[in-house]
Amino acid sequence: MAMERWIEGQQKLGNKAAVAMGENLRREFGEVPLEAGGSPSAKVVESTAPRIEIKPPLAQAIKEYKKTRTPELITAFNTVLWDQITQISGVDVSVPAYPGIEQQIKEMEARGKGLIFIPEQYAEQAQRPLVAAAFKLLGNEYVPNNWSMQPDNPVKNDIIHVGYRFVDMQIEAPNLRTSEKQARDLMGRGKQEEGSEGMNLSEYALAGLYSKLLTGQYLDEGTWSRLLSSSDGGRVVRAGFYSHGDFDVDSGLGPEDRDDDLGARFSSGVKTA
Repeated sequence: MAMERWIEGQQKLGNKAAVAMGENLRREFGEVPLEAGGSPSAKVVESTAPRIEIKPPLAQAIKEYKKTRTPELITAFNTVLWDQITQISGVDVSVPAYPGIEQQIKEMEARGKGLIFIPEQYAEQAQRPLVAAAFKLLGNEYVPNNWSMQPDNPVKNDIIHVGYRFVDMQIEAPNLRTSEKQARDLMGRGKQEEGSEGMNLSEYALAGLYSKLLTGQYLDEGTWSRLLSSSDGGRVVRAGFYSHGDFDVDSGLGPEDRDDDLGARFSSGVKTA
């Protein structure tokens, strides 16, 4: 358990690079003992890394969706996914047919964007516990227990996004080393017809769920993202996942704060056919 304690300590310090290194070692070698200096040693022991098993029919839907993203497959994948989530949350979701054109899908994916679907029942601040419950699909208990996912959470969705959205889906945060103003300036350069806006926290969490299902990785396992459409006490929040599934939201970010591992993620609408 020494490695686990070391990872937890680095996590509390917000040191994602160290956490990522520790998780990689634990995945490859199992529970690695620590030497006297407090850094990981390379002794190989039995692996204790958790495994996630996605069962049919979702597993088959993911397999087909990874091959190609046609409007028909987008609709089918999201219908299966939200049916599975409904079985957990108990809140019925009706997934409409994807209204966009295939050419936009290709263009957006080439720019690091990915599609997610946000039901109206999951879009607002007070409904965030439903978003958190969806992570039980992955066996993830960290997100449901996070302070920002509780019924009385103070993190606002200053802009509410619903329906199909293109969001920044790179694992590492884009737009690194930007202040809040610089991030907003970059956001404003998005194509006008897309309606580019900052991601909010509910949307970001769902994007992390989609990312884990489709790539095997959460968003920002080694970085943080400024979420320009969510705030706590008037301050824009930052958020990030850890590779083992933990989730962190920080409301102490200043507008001028910049860092090598701090970026910003944007969201935009779908061009209808």
